[in-house]
Amino acid sequence: MSLPAALLVAALHPCPPAGAQHHLEARWELDPSAPYVGQTFDLRLTIELDEAWSDRALVQLYPRELDIPLQTDALPTPLAGLTTGPVEGAGPTIVVDGQVVRTASVTTSEGRRRITITRSGLLETSALVRLPAPLVRFVAASGSRDDPVQGQVAVDPEEGSVLGEPLEVSARPLPEVGRPIEFTGAVGTFSLSSSIVPRALEAGSVTELTVEVSGEGALPDGAAPELVDAETAFESLGPARRDGRRFRFTLRSLRPGVERAPGARLSTFDPSSDGGAWREVHTEGPPVSVRPAASGDHDASPRDASEVDQPIPPLPWTFFTLGAVALLAILSAIRRIAHRAAVRAAARADDES
Repeated sequence: MSLPAALLVAALHPCPPAGAQHHLEARWELDPSAPYVGQTFDLRLTIELDEAWSDRALVQLYPRELDIPLQTDALPTPLAGLTTGPVEGAGPTIVVDGQVVRTASVTTSEGRRRITITRSGLLETSALVRLPAPLVRFVAASGSRDDPVQGQVAVDPEEGSVLGEPLEVSARPLPEVGRPIEFTGAVGTFSLSSSIVPRALEAGSVTELTVEVSGEGALPDGAAPELVDAETAFESLGPARRDGRRFRFTLRSLRPGVERAPGARLSTFDPSSDGGAWREVHTEGPPVSVRPAASGDHDASPRDASEVDQPIPPLPWTFFTLGAVALLAILSAIRRIAHRAAVRAAARADDES
């Protein structure tokens, strides 16, 4: 039987070779063990094995050699309500969920090797999530012998697997007491900083304020800092543009003499303290220099489109007035013509008599 086929059988019918359960075990661990909703945590799969046994008995699984020839199925498919990041590590390689990854590895004082497969996790709600039992697969041999063609060859290799225990996890809901109206989902320990370019500008011109969020925690799509003390000196031209944890605000200066750009604040829940705490982190605006506009017009407040000079349309009664005036002029002309005709007719009558 080929190794891939043998491993498939082992996956379907996990049963370790004699003594393997004693030499190897796998378990889930969370740090912290009881995270809050929206809080990032370390999701670890820890594999412990007897170092002497692994060096002596484990056989490579694939043509590409692994530092530790183990294959584990930890989270082969996404779980509803749980968001996970990539495996993080810089140590020996193993296969995790079909991918070769680097892990962390230490040797304990008892002569056991502890392999840690760590990724970030986040529970989106307080609903219960069940992590599946981790399955670790391997091939173990009773020894090795020298082969004149192949070199070292495993003696009596046997496929096996060890199944850990599933783990049910749930997140603590965020407290409602003290929850600020401005909270948009930032859970963690954060700080803010800001910069502005250009720093020196004319009243009425545009500049860009960048607010950067630093620290540990989750910053979901809807979570963004908001500007403070901006109304009298600057106008924000639309929502912030997000680039990772940088938020860029396009601002128009409204008047000269301003020496500081708007500050920013962010409502957060900090789970690092006992019981967690609602906090508002903030930063002062960076210094700026706003000079009068070159035209000398110090009132740089942009006007609404309705305030822009527009030709005043004629009112309806204007047409009636003009029509009445024209009609009176016509009637007056007719009366003058009629009067002249009557005078001429009277004169002719006198002449004839």
